[in-house]
Amino acid sequence: MPALPGQFVRLEELIEQASIVIGNLAGQDNFSGHLDSDVAGLRLLISPSDDIVYSTVPGAPVRCVIVYQRAFADEKAVAVSLRTFLHRGDVMALPAYDTAGTLEKAVGKLLAGDILLLQEGTPQAVAFSLPAAMPSDEPQVERVIRGPHEAFTSNLHQNLALMRRMAKNPKLRVEIRTVPGNTARHYAIAYMDGKAPLSVRAEVLRRMSQFKYDDVVSVTVLKPFLADDPYSPFVNIQLTERVDTAVLGLENSRVVLLVGNGAEVLILPATLIEMLNSPEDRYLPRYIGNFARFLRLGSFLVALAGEASYIAVTSVHQELLPTPLAFAVARSRAGVPLPVFAEVIVMALIIEVLREAAIRLPRSLSQTISIVGALVIGQAVVQAGLISAPVIVLVAVVALASFTIPQYEIAVIVRLLRFPAMVAGVTLGLFGVVMYVLFILIHLAKLRSFGVSYLSPAAPLHIKQAQRLMRIPFRWYRKPQPS
Repeated sequence: MPALPGQFVRLEELIEQASIVIGNLAGQDNFSGHLDSDVAGLRLLISPSDDIVYSTVPGAPVRCVIVYQRAFADEKAVAVSLRTFLHRGDVMALPAYDTAGTLEKAVGKLLAGDILLLQEGTPQAVAFSLPAAMPSDEPQVERVIRGPHEAFTSNLHQNLALMRRMAKNPKLRVEIRTVPGNTARHYAIAYMDGKAPLSVRAEVLRRMSQFKYDDVVSVTVLKPFLADDPYSPFVNIQLTERVDTAVLGLENSRVVLLVGNGAEVLILPATLIEMLNSPEDRYLPRYIGNFARFLRLGSFLVALAGEASYIAVTSVHQELLPTPLAFAVARSRAGVPLPVFAEVIVMALIIEVLREAAIRLPRSLSQTISIVGALVIGQAVVQAGLISAPVIVLVAVVALASFTIPQYEIAVIVRLLRFPAMVAGVTLGLFGVVMYVLFILIHLAKLRSFGVSYLSPAAPLHIKQAQRLMRIPFRWYRKPQPS
């Protein structure tokens, strides 16, 4: 049959390519000059990713392949420029021309944003770069004093390039897919090959395949549909605009989800401990970082149950107050027509209205309105005898405590959950507050984020992941294992 000879030739080519791959697996690091072998060596060192392009240059005098990241080059423009330089034999005139004699050095240049040119018969790679406009915006929500000040943009490929440039890890793997129901929009999942659990990656793709809406403009739209428990008030998906936070999630065996036009990404799975940690903690000295973490944890409890505890003590358990403090509270409440519960509720609602107004107003007016409004209203209600001074101090302290929570969604949920806590405090006293907090803890312990406990690594306790709870000395450090 005439088709058989062609089939045997194809089989011989496959056997030859397989032998090349086996040779590279044996530890070959230098370029051989054989184009197929060199390309196979690069593919072995870099995990297969949809943002890394291997493309031949049509019309070139010699067979050659260019390798680049999508965000740093346009394939047609690069091909046209390369054909010109190759026909002239003046490859050294390429912008930022450099050479890489080993596969490892070539991979480093590729991850740094350079374009690699591999030619048949040349035992080295030519590295060059084209001007690429990379964003330099600073984070608007997750601001820090120490550490990188890089935020994601509204371009998918630029966001992937920002993560690659910061991670500089060839094991970073990217899968780009289309949003179901809208082939014009794309999303991507990024993870470290060999670190991220296969079950998490498969579950992310499964949930995304069931998403049928075509109005996906940002990852924030996907959060309710990706959550394990959509009825839980606590979000179990971490949202971030910082590149370094996403890279740290990748190193900690997490999966990062990006959507085409979104300037934020999702980190999956997410835990409450990680969302209470600030990106700045790891850039400060160990003792300062640990102090800040425990301070935020205490502020979380104060924001949740501080007002409820005050209501319970002053309304139900007055005998628990020291005598001087009891007299001071009684003097401050002389002439106040409202009960303690109503006082706290009214002031808490006023603070929430001021906070919402400060968010909606233009930036030039928001700070003025929030500060002046708080001072004027606070002074007025005290002088009018409507609210006692201790309640003003209490509500202000609770509001400041909620500001210390880095994740905005968690801070909003804590602000909402404190109102049922006040009801529990005025009806059952401290017993009701304790039972309410225990109910929330039980709910948190039952929550899962893509199979991972929401309170991990505290419950269940993972000693090898202790650095996620508090920073430990470097000699005790153990890399986190997949949860």
